[in-house]
Amino acid sequence: MTEAGGRRTFATLDGLRGLAALLVVYHHQHLAGINGAPPAAYLAVDLFFLMSGFVIAHAYEDKLRDGMAPLAFMRLRLIRLYPLYLLGSAIGLLVALAFWRLSALHPASTVELVRAVASGLAMLPYFDADPSLVAFPLNGPAWSLFFELLINLVYAVFAVRLSNRTLAAVCVVSAILLEVLAFRAGSLNVGFQTVGFFGGVPRVALSFFGGVLIFRLHRAGRLPRLSISPLWALVAALALVASPLEVTPLGAVAVVAFGFPAVLLLAVCTCEPAMALARPFALLGEVSYPLYAVHGPIIVGLMMASRFWDWDLPAVRLQVAFALPLALAGLALILSRRYDRPTRAFLSNLGVMPAIA
Repeated sequence: MTEAGGRRTFATLDGLRGLAALLVVYHHQHLAGINGAPPAAYLAVDLFFLMSGFVIAHAYEDKLRDGMAPLAFMRLRLIRLYPLYLLGSAIGLLVALAFWRLSALHPASTVELVRAVASGLAMLPYFDADPSLVAFPLNGPAWSLFFELLINLVYAVFAVRLSNRTLAAVCVVSAILLEVLAFRAGSLNVGFQTVGFFGGVPRVALSFFGGVLIFRLHRAGRLPRLSISPLWALVAALALVASPLEVTPLGAVAVVAFGFPAVLLLAVCTCEPAMALARPFALLGEVSYPLYAVHGPIIVGLMMASRFWDWDLPAVRLQVAFALPLALAGLALILSRRYDRPTRAFLSNLGVMPAIA
């Protein structure tokens, strides 16, 4: 942990956030036929939920308990998430209009595009008769942002004052529900489509409240200090994502319920990164959300172009597999500094509220 302007930060979590974002990018490139990916790369979303619970509790738990209004808290969360989400959705709309489709397999009518835009502007899921269509067709990864905001609201209104024992019980019940859902679906990869959309509820509840619990243990001084490199947290996350555990529903839930919390504990308990790692970790943290928010429609656009304009994508997939994440990360850095930060500062100043990191 370090002190930055009087505010504590967790530098290793920045590195983990960037790693998780890159894993999601590789997962979606895999779905587009560009490259292979670790078998459990999609579970990086659950790692995001876990870290979010920790960071949100660190930043806001005391404020909410001291009387901060849930609506004020939600306004801050919307300012944090909405500008980049909106930009990603706008890119998705351009892709949809270019090919007149909501997905590579779903031709779109004018009415469907209007509905998708309306639901997208409201940051609400788009429910369609086609169960294979993603719930946010203009920006597929945004399903997790919907559940992030939902759990933020539940936390601010109810859960912030719940005891550790009650939160642990919520996590246990969520894990059991997830196991049932995973067995029925054959995978834990639920919540992003029309079918199984509400499977995202136990998925976010398990990890987010697990992160809150780990923060409370940290704040109470009940976690040990480990004299090992913070890189081990990133290595452990990669090992879990690349492990064969995910091939079974039980294994996938075990990774989320036990493996990722162990990774977060490593990140919190190890020493802070040395100067040689601090800057790369900070950059990874900075690009993580912009990368997550805009990569989906760009990859979909590339996939559609390869299908409808007869690009021989497999012939160049090795180059694309390595070049695309780097290009997207560079774009994310530009968006962070030239679009996201100024936009959030402007929106915060409208309400005479402090800008948020």
